[in-house]
Amino acid sequence: MALHPSSAGRRSFGVMEQQPVSQRHGVLFHASCWSLLEMAYSPNPVPHARLLELCWTIPTHPHGMSYNWSAVDEELSRRNPQRVPLLEPPYAWNPRLRITDTIRVDPLCRRGPDAILAECRQPPPPTTFVASAGADSPSRVVQEHGLSIAIHLNTRDFLNSRLALRGLTPVFHRQEFWASRFEPGRERWWFCEARQGPFDKNRDYRSLYLRTSDSSLRFCASLGNRKRVVRFVERIQQLLS
Repeated sequence: MALHPSSAGRRSFGVMEQQPVSQRHGVLFHASCWSLLEMAYSPNPVPHARLLELCWTIPTHPHGMSYNWSAVDEELSRRNPQRVPLLEPPYAWNPRLRITDTIRVDPLCRRGPDAILAECRQPPPPTTFVASAGADSPSRVVQEHGLSIAIHLNTRDFLNSRLALRGLTPVFHRQEFWASRFEPGRERWWFCEARQGPFDKNRDYRSLYLRTSDSSLRFCASLGNRKRVVRFVERIQQLLS
């Protein structure tokens, strides 16, 4: 994928460290990486002009065809001194897991995601909760509208809120809540296969959420590489925000 400020996408122009061609110059993105970037900004378009400006300020590696993303981390840390640097996932520095092979796998390859989806076909038995008869008015509101409240929280905030508001406890067992974790803007937005088609009542979305954690992804090369690219995408969003 070549990103160029003009609309003449099929005309020749220099990229990265190459010299401009007829005063035209652009940057390169892998097609799958660009798809993930579009997915992250959906339903809004990727801000092309600002992204070009950012790319032209990021140093490249000596071979001139890839970016030095450590410079992005340095810029984010300069803006927020309290920020913890976004390091690579653990598999990136483990030689036994052959990270060189991992980064060559198409991050949008369907083999790994399809296998994970097949593992999470059977949801757990439904759990029944009985509302307390003496519950006060706020508790009743939470019990009646818990799912509508919870889907607007990130998962960590929801789990903490569940400790303080007993009315949120049933939501933990609702597959609709866990399915919302895979919607755009949520922490599993990048696992787009989970939201292809309508809500599947025969899928265990809570198990799928756990199955797509960082510790599990190290055993799936395509999704491990996808999460690596997602970290870069999220860095770009932070810098453009």
